[in-house]
Formats: sequence, C-alpha cells, structure tokens
Amino acid sequence: RGSSGPLVVELDTTEVCNLACPGCISEDLVCNKTSFSRERLLKLAEEMYEIGVKAVILIGGGEPLAHPAVGELMEYLGKHDIRIGITTNGSFIDKYMDIIAEYSSWTRVSMDAACQETFDKLRPAKNGKSEFEHVVNTMRELAKRKKGDLGFSFLVRTEADGFGIESNIADIYPAAVLAKEIGCDYFE
Repeated sequence: RGSSGPLVVELDTTEVCNLACPGCISEDLVCNKTSFSRERLLKLAEEMYEIGVKAVILIGGGEPLAHPAVGELMEYLGKHDIRIGITTNGSFIDKYMDIIAEYSSWTRVSMDAACQETFDKLRPAKNGKSEFEHVVNTMRELAKRKKGDLGFSFLVRTEADGFGIESNIADIYPAAVLAKEIGCDYFE
C-alpha cells in the first residue's frame, strides 16, 4: 500500500439531494443531479486505499448519503482502516445506521434549527414532507449505537442572507439543548 496520495480526501458522492434549502451553497451543482456510477465510486475506494489515503470525508455537492452505493463505499473504507467523516442532512442515516455506527469517526448533521417550524423554512424537503422529526429520531438512535462522534451543526441564518430567509437566531440556545438531549457529542 503506497503513500503517494493525499492523507485526507473530501468526496462528493452525488449531486442529488432530497432537500430544497433556500440559499444552498451547492445549488449550482444539485441542479445537475449527477452521481458517480456504483462501479466508479467503489473503484475510487480501491484507488484511495492503494495510494495510502487515511481518511475520507463524505460531503457536499448533494447529500452524500443519497448515493445508492454509499453503504458499500463506507463498508469498504471502514474494513480497510480508512477513517470516515460524514457531513449530512441526516435524512438517510437510518438507511445506513449499522455501517455509520460502526465505521464513521464523526457524523455531523446540518440542522440549523431547534423546532420543525424553523427547520421546514430553512431545510424544506422537495417532497413537501418535513424531515425534522425523522432526522431528530435518527440522530437519537445513532447516538446510542455509534463508536464515533455525532455533531449537531447550526448555521446562523438571517434575513440579510436573502432568498426570503427568516432568521434562526432565536433557535440557537434551544438547538443546543436539543443536541444535548439527543446525545450529540458537539454543537457547532
């Protein structure tokens, strides 16, 4: 196993996302709706192992856990001692609960809210159904089973951000309380 490659790789598995967040930083990518093929994604994992990559962060582009082969990818990385970090909207964690609980060094869930009302304004689902309770319950379950850290991410949003965004500042303290109650290891 070589050491010619980077130590850490940030990997966008897909440009697909199930949410329609106003002011999404990846909005120009998500509209493409492209993804690595299953074969290419798993070959990338092999290539990263071969060149000595030590950690892979599943992040950005779209929702990284929306890729249908992400479970296989995480399992391969985990079994080959490549550390995994995940930045996610949390809505697919339950689909890969066992793998994430076992192999993810850290899982950071982008919440930005302490209640369904604020969450639905800042993180609306494309299908119109709120993901708030589902994500909170999934995080609570992951907190009980995980080996790595679980984080609650809170990006402060205000009317100054544009896109018709309403402020979530009043949710900061209640969100921190919620994060602690869920069993999160950190709040950022």
